[in-house]
Amino acid sequence: MFTQQRRRNRHLIPSRQLFFRERIMDPTSAVLMTFGVALLLVSWILLLIAAWQDDYAWGLFATLLPPVAYIYAFFRLEKAGQSLMVAGIGWLFVILAF
Repeated sequence: MFTQQRRRNRHLIPSRQLFFRERIMDPTSAVLMTFGVALLLVSWILLLIAAWQDDYAWGLFATLLPPVAYIYAFFRLEKAGQSLMVAGIGWLFVILAF
């Protein structure tokens, strides 16, 4: 009984293999991705610290709009250069994970 219903309704349920390809990440890629994202988070925190120490407005913008924080870092390399270097290493790890 159940198998007959399943055969009848088979055309209603799309095959998972046709529409969804699973990508299994190898351990090296997973580690690189994890460390890359962690470094990006650390760089943003370092950038927040530098921005808040410099000016209240920059700190607020860096908190609410993270891309603005990196624009700030390009203009204040002497204060936020370390965070840009950490972000670059983080992006390198993320790219190498693929």
